[in-house]
Amino acid sequence: MNSVRGYRVTVKFKDGTKDMVYEYRNEDIADSVVRTYRGHSSVLNVKKEKLEITDLDKMTSKELKKIAKEHKVANWWNLSKANLIKGIEAARIGNFEAGDGEIQPAEAVNREPVKMSEVIEVLENIFDKLNMLYFCNSLPKAVITVQSAPHAYGHCSVEKIWETDSTVMYEINLSAEFINRPIKDTAAALCHEMVHLYCLEKGIADTSQKGRYHNKNFKAEAEARNLILTYDRTNGYSQTEPTETFTTKLAEAGIDMTINLVRTVPAKIMY
Repeated sequence: MNSVRGYRVTVKFKDGTKDMVYEYRNEDIADSVVRTYRGHSSVLNVKKEKLEITDLDKMTSKELKKIAKEHKVANWWNLSKANLIKGIEAARIGNFEAGDGEIQPAEAVNREPVKMSEVIEVLENIFDKLNMLYFCNSLPKAVITVQSAPHAYGHCSVEKIWETDSTVMYEINLSAEFINRPIKDTAAALCHEMVHLYCLEKGIADTSQKGRYHNKNFKAEAEARNLILTYDRTNGYSQTEPTETFTTKLAEAGIDMTINLVRTVPAKIMY
C-alpha cells in the first residue's frame, strides 16, 4: 500500500499517567506539539520520531470509507473523498492514547450539530482537545453551557458552582447569541475562558474590576496559547482572535464543522 513519511510524538509524564502519542504528516505541526509539551513541569520526556503512514490521497473512496468506519468518523458513509481524508486524518492525529500495545484514535469533530445536546457535545470535545494542545491536560473538567449573553462571547465562573455526588466543577458558558460564528472564533472564545480557568487553578491574578478588566497576566497566558489580544481602556486585553497557528492546530485536531443553531433576539416569553 502507498505510504508517506510522517512523524510520531510521544509524551511521557512524571506521575505515571499513560503516554500521549500523536501522529502527523506535517513536521511543523509535530514540532509545535513538541514545543507545547517540552519544559512543562508535569512532563518527563517528549520524543519525536519518523514513521511511514498510509497515503490517503492515493486510495479509492471505497478504501477510504472502510478506514473511516474503523476510525468512527461521523457520517463516513455520506462523505466526499476529500472529507473522508480530512476525517481520517483528524481521527489519527486528534488524540491518540497508547495502552495495552494498541493505539486507539479519538472520534473526529467534523459534524454539523443541529440539536443543543449535540452542540454541547461538540464543545466538550473541543474543550478536551484544547486542554490537550495548550494545557497539557492539566485543566479540570468544566461544565460547558450555552446561555444567553448578548454582550459577551462567554464567561468562566470564579468558583465551582456545579456539583455531583462526588465532585464540584467550574462553569464555562458560551453566548447563545454568537455560538454560530466560524468555528475558529468559537474555539478561540472557549480557549479564552480556559485561560481564565487555568489562571484560577494556578492562582494567577489575570483580571480586576470584578473580572471585567483583563490585565497583562491574562494577555501573556492567552498569547502563549496562540491567541491575539486587542486592548481597550474599558476591558483591557479582552478582545480575542485566533492566530493562523491556532486555526491550523484546530484543523489538524479535527475541529472542522459548523454550528447551525443560534439564539435570536428574544420575543415575548409566556410563563
